Amino acid sequence: MRKLVCLVGLALVGCSDYFGSAKDARAVGESVGAYAISAQADPTSTCAEIINAAPRPWTFSVSLRKEGETAYWFSSAEPVVGTLDKAGTLSFKTSTRTLVHDVDKKRELGACAIVRIDEFVGKVSDDKQTLTGTLRYAYQMEAGSDCRDIVGPVAPERPSPQFSVMPCDARFAVSATRTGEGLPPR
Repeated sequence: MRKLVCLVGLALVGCSDYFGSAKDARAVGESVGAYAISAQADPTSTCAEIINAAPRPWTFSVSLRKEGETAYWFSSAEPVVGTLDKAGTLSFKTSTRTLVHDVDKKRELGACAIVRIDEFVGKVSDDKQTLTGTLRYAYQMEAGSDCRDIVGPVAPERPSPQFSVMPCDARFAVSATRTGEGLPPR
């Protein structure tokens, strides 16, 4: 269960701590605005465990900045880097690898690593007062991983699985209202 909490935690923190960093990130580009985000879980998502663990509604704040068509999404000190075109279309995509466990000879298990692909596609209104879109987290086992102890139905060899199926995805409908210019967090 602790590992599921870690994986869910990665999904629910806004994700920016896991996407890399930019030089002097707070000073990059010009402000698009600060936004109060509300994300509603899509019940047709296939990662039921992630959807069931998500707050309802899931709310957080972000600051957006841009430099040309390069966009920066700040929900912590370091940005997620993506694109923002002249029509206001936002797009971000990145992936993160998490080692769930190493080889466990006692339990006769190989190493298990999960790759999470994070995507946001949305639109900033012409007046920059609202933002809408879809936030998606896709989970898959890294090639060659032995994750049979954490993926699948409850069974003697899997008393507390963390995912019922994999690959799977968790999708959230995002709506946001501008709260000001805002500075990216430190």
